[in-house]
Amino acid sequence: MSAGATSEPPSSREPMDINQAAEKFGWEVDATSRLPDFSGDRQVMELPVAAIRRPLQGVRTNNQEKVEALKQSINKVGLLEPIDVLEVDGKYWGFSGCHRFQAHQELGKETILCRVWKATPAVLKFHMM
Repeated sequence: MSAGATSEPPSSREPMDINQAAEKFGWEVDATSRLPDFSGDRQVMELPVAAIRRPLQGVRTNNQEKVEALKQSINKVGLLEPIDVLEVDGKYWGFSGCHRFQAHQELGKETILCRVWKATPAVLKFHMM
């Protein structure tokens, strides 16, 4: 086990203070006064978490401390930055926003804010390389 690691499961750890998380990960804490307005952006929409395919999930391990901090932030102010997904032949594919996606899964959220990019199968293949 590495230095600073704990054998406790993440859910039993003491939650990180939102201000500490903001400082550690470079987030703005007072973002509530400047929540982004995506209502006029036709590419940004809520999608069901279950509808997003994550073909590279499991290839890398997310930083659980960052996921926990994001969960607190999402509960407090919502998701501030949509994840990017590709729409190919009516199916959604996610390659970025891994920590935000995991935080939504762990919170039991049914939907997640996404920036949807229409793409061809060739573009999807490029992302899977």
